[in-house]
Amino acid sequence: MKKLKLTISILIIFLSTLVFSSLSFFVYFQIKKNIKNRIISDKYNIKYISFEEKDDTLDVNYLAEILELSLDNKRNIYSISESALEEKLLKSPFIKNAKIKKHLPNNLFVEYELRKPVAFIYDIKNCAVDEDGYIFPFLSFYKEKNLPSIYLNCNEFKSFEKLDNKKLYDALDIIAKLNKTGFFDLIKNTLIDISRIDHKSFGKREIILTINEELRISKNDCEYCYAFPIILRLGINNFYSQISNYFSLREKMLYDYKKQFLKMTSLPSDMKFSPKTVDLRISKLAFIDQ
Repeated sequence: MKKLKLTISILIIFLSTLVFSSLSFFVYFQIKKNIKNRIISDKYNIKYISFEEKDDTLDVNYLAEILELSLDNKRNIYSISESALEEKLLKSPFIKNAKIKKHLPNNLFVEYELRKPVAFIYDIKNCAVDEDGYIFPFLSFYKEKNLPSIYLNCNEFKSFEKLDNKKLYDALDIIAKLNKTGFFDLIKNTLIDISRIDHKSFGKREIILTINEELRISKNDCEYCYAFPIILRLGINNFYSQISNYFSLREKMLYDYKKQFLKMTSLPSDMKFSPKTVDLRISKLAFIDQ
C-alpha cells in the first residue's frame, strides 16, 4: 500500500513537471514569435516624431536626420533603444539635454532642451554661444534675437563645440554682469571687445564696449529715430561703478542731444554721427572724446 502511494506521488510530480515544462515552452515560443512578428511587422516601423512646440523649435526633418530615420531607412520601434537615440541627439550642437519616449505603435516623442544663445561671436559668421561656452549656428535655427556680440580676435575654430578660450569666458562674465545692471534693457547692438583684457601692461588693460544709443524725437506730428555710436572704455576693476557712472552720464548726453534737435526748425530724416569715445577707467571721472 505504501509502495502504491509512493508510485502515485512520483507520477503526479512527473506529470506536474511535464505540464509545467510544456506550458513554459509554449509561453516562451509564443513570446519569441510575438517579438519576431513585431520586429518584421510594418505596423511598428517608426513613422512619426512628435515634440512639444516652443519659442525656438528644431525642424522635424533635422531631428529625423540626426536620428537616422527616413522613409528609405525604416526602423522598427522595438529594434532601437531610447538611450542610443538620446546619444545621437546630444551630438547636435544645439541640444543641451534630450529624452526620448516610445509611443506605440510607431511614434517617438522627443523632449529636448535647446542651448540658449547669450551672444554672437563677432569673428565667426552665423555663430552664437551659450552661457557654458558652447558655440553653434544661429540663423535658420533660432528666431531673431537682439544679442550682444563678442570680439575674440579668433577667425578659426575646429567645429561647433565647447570653446577652450579664456577670453570667451571673460566676455561671458561681463555679459552676466551687464545683465544684472539692466544694461541690455536700455542699450542694443553691443559689441564687447576683450582683446586687451589681459594686456602685458597693466595700465593698458581694458574692456571696450561699442554701442548704439538711440534717441527718439516727436516733432510736427512726425517720429524720428537717431543712432549715436559710442565707444565705452572700461577698466577691469570696479566694473559696476563704471557702468553706473555711464548711466548717469547717458541721461545728460541724451537730454542735450534732444534739446539741440528740438531747436532745429526741421529735422533730417536720416543723419549719421561719428563715434564718440567715453573713457570711464578713472574713478568718478569720464573723459569724452568728441
